[in-house]
Amino acid sequence: MRAAGELADSPNHPAIKIARAHKANFEKWLRENLATEGHRDCNVLARGLMVLIDGAVTQMLLHRAASYAQAAARAAQALLRP
Repeated sequence: MRAAGELADSPNHPAIKIARAHKANFEKWLRENLATEGHRDCNVLARGLMVLIDGAVTQMLLHRAASYAQAAARAAQALLRP
């Protein structure tokens, strides 16, 4: 996330490429695990979880408050409910 913010004007920078690949691999891992657990709409769920995770990390770094992780966990539980 930091690389994306700091290098927003350099989409072909090696650090951006590495960060993009890392995030894509993590999203794929989430999608595969969601499918293994029998969830529907795994693409949408994985993407939503990525947004929650990145948003929670950003807010925790800005505010130094773990309550953002707790809120993201509750939102994730709501997303994953059958």
